[in-house]
Amino acid sequence: ADPRAAKEALKASEAAAKLFAELEDAEGQASALQLLANSHLHAGDFDSSLRFARESLEVAETTGAAPTVSASLVAMCQAYMQMENYADAMTAAQEAATISREAGDEQGAAQAQDLVKYLEEAMRPRQYASRFG
Repeated sequence: ADPRAAKEALKASEAAAKLFAELEDAEGQASALQLLANSHLHAGDFDSSLRFARESLEVAETTGAAPTVSASLVAMCQAYMQMENYADAMTAAQEAATISREAGDEQGAAQAQDLVKYLEEAMRPRQYASRFG
């Protein structure tokens, strides 16, 4: 990927988040912050990804829109997974699944539940066969 293009995309997302905040459009702001979190995640900047995901969650929670809250939790989960912080990733994924399920958001619930299943496998202790008994 072209680093210049990625930098421009980040600038545009930052501008969108700022504009939505100025317009007091919390859902738009939360979505722009999720985009920033995902962009930083793909760039390998996991600390920034987590910071924007948390900020997105704070804003999303003011909207009461379950899909927006759930998407912010999924963004946090993905950042935690990349940081190999599976316990916090699991907490975020489970919360996203619950919120989505309670809101009747089947797609959001399925996505979060897939993350839960993946994390359960990742956290399972490995049993290695030994040739020595």
